[in-house]
Amino acid sequence: MRPTRYIVGLLAIALAVLCTSCLYSRLLSFKNQLGSFDEYVRLTNGGHTLEFLQPIVEPADLTDLTGLPPTHIESQATGEQIHTYNYRSLSPTGLTGTPYKLCFTLHFNSDGLSAFDYPPVMAQILGTNFIVAAAKAIGKSRLNQHEYKLDWACQSTNLAAMPIPSSADMTQVLGMARSCSNTPSCDVADYAFVLERDDGTMRTNETMGAVFQFDPSNSLLRHTAMHIGKLRLVIDLPRVP
Repeated sequence: MRPTRYIVGLLAIALAVLCTSCLYSRLLSFKNQLGSFDEYVRLTNGGHTLEFLQPIVEPADLTDLTGLPPTHIESQATGEQIHTYNYRSLSPTGLTGTPYKLCFTLHFNSDGLSAFDYPPVMAQILGTNFIVAAAKAIGKSRLNQHEYKLDWACQSTNLAAMPIPSSADMTQVLGMARSCSNTPSCDVADYAFVLERDDGTMRTNETMGAVFQFDPSNSLLRHTAMHIGKLRLVIDLPRVP
């Protein structure tokens, strides 16, 4: 019995390693597609949808990557799957008393992720040029298989020529910050969003958090550290006079 259990254990470990390697390979290919944005990605739907021309990311990959399941999964008669992520802000609600929300939608066909819808306000306030530049920068950044960490290498893009968001812009996109602080070197805004269940209740242990640092001289964004579950995204932007 022991040799059999030992073999089964080894097979289980080998399978886990293989699955992890396959996931990393797909993520690396997807990242490279973003790096060659004009060849593999198209901006559609009024500027708030990224359409992927050669889908490769599988439906379970994002959950494996972040540890966060979708709020809702809808299966279409065509075979398409639609994954919706609804995030509710933990920031003060202000005068309206209504929590700020962000909704992201992923469309999967038989090949993989075919389109990504993000809130229209992101395109309206940040601008499609900035969003495209961000996607290209992620494509040229470093991906760490173990930490799932992306570092935005500004020098590898023409981001310096793009309009950089201000603290007021980010407030329009994300609502009020949960907390703010000011130092001589930067102004800091801290945000936290909780993923909703399909019935509208909150998954309290499944969060998306972000800390933004702004240049105190002009209120423009300089640094971002985002945590989406176990995924970490670090963004450094060039200083603008």
